[in-house]
Amino acid sequence: MTTHKTKDEIFQTVKNILCESLLLKPDDVCLESKLVTDLNIDSLDLLDLVFNLERVFGIKLMDSELDQFLRGRFAKEDLADGFIKKESIEKMSTWIPALKKAADQHQITPAELINFISVESIVILLERKLT
Repeated sequence: MTTHKTKDEIFQTVKNILCESLLLKPDDVCLESKLVTDLNIDSLDLLDLVFNLERVFGIKLMDSELDQFLRGRFAKEDLADGFIKKESIEKMSTWIPALKKAADQHQITPAELINFISVESIVILLERKLT
């Protein structure tokens, strides 16, 4: 059984893990920080982050939306001409808020999606799993 944690408590835990794993200063990490473009996280760092979060929170993240995303598993109906369909982008924007600000939501490929994942995305996924 997991205990209820506030969004700020979850964020602080994620922030601490990121700072420790990536040798970052606390001021370098905010909710809007994008994992790849702002924090320079690579795929191995991301997996390490996921495993650390699973251990600390006692949950599984790899059975969530994150798993589909990390494995690049998009159904044919989610794609059109190599781009993610607008309906799928809208659905993913519930946990990847930066997608709402994308210049052209009709031109995002599965490979580009990782550039939109932020610390807030991870916090949202954790909030969903912990409730």
